[in-house]
Amino acid sequence: MDHVQRVLWHEGMFITPNHFQQADRHAESVLHRALRAVQPTLRGLTDLEVDRDALGTGSFALRSCAGVMPDGTVFAMPEADELPPSRPFEQAFTSDRDRLGILLCLPDRRPGLASSDDPSRPSPTPVRYKRRGVRVRDEVHGGSEREIPVGVCSFSLRFDGEAVEGQVSLRIAELVRSPSGGFAVSEDFAPTALCWGATPPVGRLLKRMVDICCAKAGDLAAQRRQRTQGMVEFSVSESANYLLLHTLNGAIPGLMHLAASPRAHPELVWRELARLCGALHTFAADGHPREVSPYRHDDLTATFAGLDARLRALLDTNITARYVPIALARGGNGVWTGRVPESVLDAHRFYLSVQSSAAAEKVSLQTPAKAKVASAGKVPLLVAQALKGLGLTYLSVPPGEIPAQPGCSYFEVQRSGDEWQSIVDARSIGVYLPPDFTDLKMEFMAVKE
Repeated sequence: MDHVQRVLWHEGMFITPNHFQQADRHAESVLHRALRAVQPTLRGLTDLEVDRDALGTGSFALRSCAGVMPDGTVFAMPEADELPPSRPFEQAFTSDRDRLGILLCLPDRRPGLASSDDPSRPSPTPVRYKRRGVRVRDEVHGGSEREIPVGVCSFSLRFDGEAVEGQVSLRIAELVRSPSGGFAVSEDFAPTALCWGATPPVGRLLKRMVDICCAKAGDLAAQRRQRTQGMVEFSVSESANYLLLHTLNGAIPGLMHLAASPRAHPELVWRELARLCGALHTFAADGHPREVSPYRHDDLTATFAGLDARLRALLDTNITARYVPIALARGGNGVWTGRVPESVLDAHRFYLSVQSSAAAEKVSLQTPAKAKVASAGKVPLLVAQALKGLGLTYLSVPPGEIPAQPGCSYFEVQRSGDEWQSIVDARSIGVYLPPDFTDLKMEFMAVKE
């Protein structure tokens, strides 16, 4: 049984250092058990900075390191504790290794044995604390400065394969061979941490997923139909796009909040990403949410690597687009041109979207008569000779495949005759409208028949 029980203080007690040490053990034990009840994974790093310059000389050293050891010991180096001595690693990094793990170690508590060093009685085994002296003042009266003995944690660095018996250890980094023949800290290793800011691979994954989700949601949002300002609609045939957009939009705010909170626990990151992963399985032909990598606090590398692979596969799932946009760029003499993908030239209907500050009635009535539509190279000739191009038919209600937008007029493009053949041959399309169509915006769209 651990000696962590409460001291029973009473009047007339002969007090020795043992009493105060027992009181400290009891207070630390109560605090540790209470915190573990709230957060079972209360172990790991909160800060880590490796001395990259030392790697070039074949040594591993820390610039700073803070966190909680597996036994509950809180540490902060160099603010409250001393950094462990640097260690050369080239002999330990043998040719048969592709990586070398670095462990931060602290001697165990050993009941009945000295926990700190004593110059008068050297300990045969490593001690938990190093004795140091600090000068402190009486905070009540502001004077009476005295030097008192304090103990700082006696940390050391160990490599994979070295004995750690009698030590509390925490794996903090892995070294790998760099392409230049030197050594580097592995960018893939995620140390056990209490905040994702101390485990870089988790942070990179989180920020990458925010970018991917925002980009994909933006693409899906651009495909929505919008008949009136401020109101969008989806048809029954667009339900898959609607559900995917709903899933992504629901995940983005939580992920963005976590990405802006580097002190957030890695398990919170896993929960948000796992929830998104489970929801995305709705759109996958295979797989099941139960296959999502479980959270393993002591193996964050495998936890998030598996989640990353699964999310990438799910976010790459393509829902068949119901139309192909053909962007038009404004060139000289009022001619708009664009490239037509060969894949849409057959078995597709073509539509032209026109938006202008001119009255909607003018756009719908005059566009079929005044527009010149042909291949990009032929439109200037049609304009110069006042010839007609492809016929346009105004649509009061655009087809359901097109994401209709307010303020836009839609026209179906005739697909026959010499002008259409010129588009097929040149793989390009051009449109001309006279200058009285002000603030003009146009786009072609191909819809599979």
